Amino acid sequence: MMKSKLMPPSYFNVCLIIGFLLFLLFPINLGIAKPYNYLGTLLVAFGIVINLWTDKLIKKFETTVKPYKKPSYLITNGPFRISRHPMYLGMASILFGGALIFDSL
Repeated sequence: MMKSKLMPPSYFNVCLIIGFLLFLLFPINLGIAKPYNYLGTLLVAFGIVINLWTDKLIKKFETTVKPYKKPSYLITNGPFRISRHPMYLGMASILFGGALIFDSL
């Protein structure tokens, strides 16, 4: 019987939900003025684009996205040139961008 393994998107979703709930319960502002907090939208967009780009490359080279499986190919182009784990970079960018948009710690 195989144990269920939690995947990084599960942790991302939990962090997103917890962050939003903490924003509602304890709205601690960072003090970022109104037009500047919209720069978070760029970070969220960057995170989405880098995740979709990475997913496309993984499917193109027919390798696994699951961290506990052995990959069949080492991808070194695209977003993998700037990050070892571009999907993690994308998820972190989305979380940080959301914090900026809501001006919340």
